[in-house]
Amino acid sequence: MEYVITPVRSWYSFRYGVESPTQLAEGIARCGYAGGILSDAGVVTGQLEYAAACRENGIIGAAGVKLRIKGIEVVFAALEGGWGNLCGLITSATVPDRISTEESLPLCVNMAAIVEKPSGAEMLEHEMGFSGQLFVSVFPECISGRKPGMVEREILEQGYRPIASWPVVFTTTESINTHRILRRGYLAIEKKKIDPMEFSGKNNVLPDVDVFKRSFRGAERSLMGNRQLAGMISTEPVKEGEVRTRNPAEERKLAEIVKSRLGSLYSESPSALRRMEMELKIICENGLADYFLRFYDIIEYCRKRGIAASARGSAGGSIIAYLLGISIICPIRHGLSFSRFFNVFRSNPPDIDLDIDSSRRDEVTKWFLEEAGRNGAAVSQIVTHRSKSAFRVAASGLGISSREIDSLTKILRYNNSAAWRRPAASEALRDSKLIRHIPSHLAPHPCGLVCTDEPVDTLVPLQPSPCGYDITQFDKDGIEEIGLLKMDLLGQRGLTTISIVCSILEQEPLSIFRKGGSIPGPARELLDTGRTIGVVHVESPAMRGLLREMKIRTMEDVARALALVRPGASAGGGRKNYLDCLHSESIMNSSLPELRSILRENLGVMLYQEDVSKSAEVLLGIDEASSDLLRRKLKKKRIDKKEIISMCRRRGMIPSKSEAVWNVLSSYAGYGFCRAHAFTYGAVSCAAALLKAEHPALYMASVMAAGGGFYRARVYLEEARRLGVSFKPPGVNTGKWLTCERKGIIIPGFHHLRGMGSTEYEKMKDGRPYRYPFELLEAGCGMSLCRNMAAAGCFREIGFAPPVALMQLEAGNGGFFPGMPPGVPDLPDYSIETKVSMELGLLNLPLSASPLELIERPDGTIPLKLIGSIIDIRIWGRFVTGRRLAAGAGFLMLEDNTGVADVFLPSPLFGRAESILVRSEATIIVRGKVERGNRIRGLSVEAGPLSTAPLGPEPPEK
Repeated sequence: MEYVITPVRSWYSFRYGVESPTQLAEGIARCGYAGGILSDAGVVTGQLEYAAACRENGIIGAAGVKLRIKGIEVVFAALEGGWGNLCGLITSATVPDRISTEESLPLCVNMAAIVEKPSGAEMLEHEMGFSGQLFVSVFPECISGRKPGMVEREILEQGYRPIASWPVVFTTTESINTHRILRRGYLAIEKKKIDPMEFSGKNNVLPDVDVFKRSFRGAERSLMGNRQLAGMISTEPVKEGEVRTRNPAEERKLAEIVKSRLGSLYSESPSALRRMEMELKIICENGLADYFLRFYDIIEYCRKRGIAASARGSAGGSIIAYLLGISIICPIRHGLSFSRFFNVFRSNPPDIDLDIDSSRRDEVTKWFLEEAGRNGAAVSQIVTHRSKSAFRVAASGLGISSREIDSLTKILRYNNSAAWRRPAASEALRDSKLIRHIPSHLAPHPCGLVCTDEPVDTLVPLQPSPCGYDITQFDKDGIEEIGLLKMDLLGQRGLTTISIVCSILEQEPLSIFRKGGSIPGPARELLDTGRTIGVVHVESPAMRGLLREMKIRTMEDVARALALVRPGASAGGGRKNYLDCLHSESIMNSSLPELRSILRENLGVMLYQEDVSKSAEVLLGIDEASSDLLRRKLKKKRIDKKEIISMCRRRGMIPSKSEAVWNVLSSYAGYGFCRAHAFTYGAVSCAAALLKAEHPALYMASVMAAGGGFYRARVYLEEARRLGVSFKPPGVNTGKWLTCERKGIIIPGFHHLRGMGSTEYEKMKDGRPYRYPFELLEAGCGMSLCRNMAAAGCFREIGFAPPVALMQLEAGNGGFFPGMPPGVPDLPDYSIETKVSMELGLLNLPLSASPLELIERPDGTIPLKLIGSIIDIRIWGRFVTGRRLAAGAGFLMLEDNTGVADVFLPSPLFGRAESILVRSEATIIVRGKVERGNRIRGLSVEAGPLSTAPLGPEPPEK
């Protein structure tokens, strides 16, 4: 093996290539080459996968890229040690504001450039200052149409080095059809003409190395150039060591900050001092001081601007994170493990996830990246073609209209639909299956950032993104693989709610989170009774039901509930065992008495991930770090029963006890919470519950303004109504874009109004104040929108009820006095039924009354607030949400104007309920039995009376 194949294009040549880097690497090895240069268009996204596959197949996996610089198509390849040059060059081509090509090209000493013509080589060398190895391509006759020997002589005559090149896109001819489907579709979407030059074909299939050599007979210097390049390249990027560079200045700064805060938080506590010194030593030795300081900078930015933020996950187990304000919970008080966050035996470094007020996350991200300069960037994610996008591409290529494509994508799951009998639709569906899972493009990761001590663009190429941030060409896994630490800033709407409330109350969000212990009475009552709709982390039907079953008194109780509802803790009967013990005031008996002391706090049940680690530590005699590693292996099923039994036998356990150890350790299956994560969420939930209890109108308005959580806006409005809150429509002069509270009244935002977009809202706002409805027309608002505003009651605040406002809009100011035309009598206001119908139709929010208040309650049904006082019940309500289970059973959440109910319906009752609830105004009656936690097991269902249907305003005139 002495030749390399170049250029090679994978499916990361977005919208062009169709084979993975692994497929190409395996094909290159199979065909007898020494290696290949992956040269995708503008990106190196597939390079890590390609390099790994090449190493596995024993060939060279060189990193390259195809760029267009000043009108010249150039394939650049990194020679040994040239990865950083390649990254900088790609970034200069994609984000010239960071670094220019004039700056990057002269630095490319460890790179090779391959151009198609000598004129391109001359421009690259003399005009652009390229200082690396320079080659000019010689292609086989089947591609160029010319004898390779003749082309070689022309190149040599002009003083340049020829190289045998064969552009490869496919390893098999079967991929050609997939490529044509993909290219044809995107050319149609981009409204470009079908040009044969836009496609690759059979000449771009990877040839056997013997065919390659024969194709260049008479062009020996070109083959020699290829062998020379093969000797210069290496598999890039080279895998770096695990040790990060230490920064003494950053270490001193970190130590100064945490030591200055230790006294105020822990006074003279020796244990806190020892813990701080231990963590500080490990963090500094592993080069992580700067990582913690970056999060400290973010937290300080948030604190000064009233932005709610808190670390989630295992980072809460670090006292350094607590002292810096990154974490909101004390690791010593709650017995949190630092090794769960930082395990010396884990191959990947620890990372910190920070929840941030979602409405301010972009602001924080923008600030952070501006502060970081060239040392920071956002992380990307790879977007692939899924069913709908793949079908859209395939159908576009067949000339199917956009309208028809929209219709067909809605029925993709219905394979038996008559629509698929049409030949064009059937062909599009068949073609789309070939391009599913092929990457489409790079997009910003929803929360990932990276910041380094040197320019990021020397470590990984960057490119612009629609959000305005530069993103890395590696996704989160690639970033981790090259040794960079990812920073996750996650938008959290629950924290947005808290930020909004605190800004109005003039409180600092970070000061209200519970540190632990007993919960104030009003919040405790909400949590204990499960009346937590709108309370972040604990508002789902499952969580509300669990809270009702537990005895919530402290923040720690909330944390236990949050852990218990997860699959890990509830698997193997964990949830039932815990609740049985809770209500019997006992501790679960265990065949392993060694576990009683460590699980006593949890009544003998393993709730948290650390419970598995501690159990393994005690039972198997391993240290804390090793036990955490074992827990991770158990979770990912990378260790089996035989290995655990073997460890037990080595400790002299009898077979029955070894079996018991396996049963205990393996019972915590699936996803679960670590203690730090559960306690952090518990602290946030308690703070939110207290705000809801003390400021119900403001809190529920803020939930709606934040975009809600588990439910739609109407559910939060009805919850607010049950709390005694009243509502008004958004006023033409005072209404805001987002929902707000004013003097104890919730006023929905204009974004709820049908036909009102942000542009229309700005027009309306710019024309304020208004005296008469017709003035909105003069401000540039359309008649249809003005009618919607009138019918929804938006003109009431300036004295115009809906009928009068609609009449005034029609009268306008043309020849009449402002207001009603002379002689027209006063018009009566809408009835309450019409108001509710109009509000539902235009705002999707019944402000004037609950629709169920307008219907006579069916005989024999009880208000939902009375559930719990009666065992056998008959209830009536409106459907809120539901979930169908695999066996045909399912859960429903119902509400009336007094409360909510969570109902389990076995099959076929759930299917019957689904058929009843097809109509949006339907209600349902359920007869059932009340079980623990006030859950209802349904015994029968029947249709209830229809509630008020939405009414639309008069259609606009054409």
